[in-house]
Amino acid sequence: FSVNEDKGYTCLRYFPNGKYDYHTDQHRDFNREVTIIINLNDEYGGGDLKHCDDKFTTRLGTGDICIFPSNFMFPHKIDTVTNGTRYSIVTWAV
Repeated sequence: FSVNEDKGYTCLRYFPNGKYDYHTDQHRDFNREVTIIINLNDEYGGGDLKHCDDKFTTRLGTGDICIFPSNFMFPHKIDTVTNGTRYSIVTWAV
């Protein structure tokens, strides 16, 4: 694939019991090639990044960046935050 630009930045905030269920970031209306997650803090419980039906779990620390393809082969979710507040920045490259 060829990446030409990013599609802006979104700051996400997950309070306790907040989560994001399994999804992919590439759709017919959004031709995203790469997903980039920048974690801003680690003062929270839960909130792990999971891929492929919980086969892979990543605990992101402050300043960690996770980059992966946006397509159907990389479904992902954010587990339920159990305490504290999780902050991250997300962008997509096209």
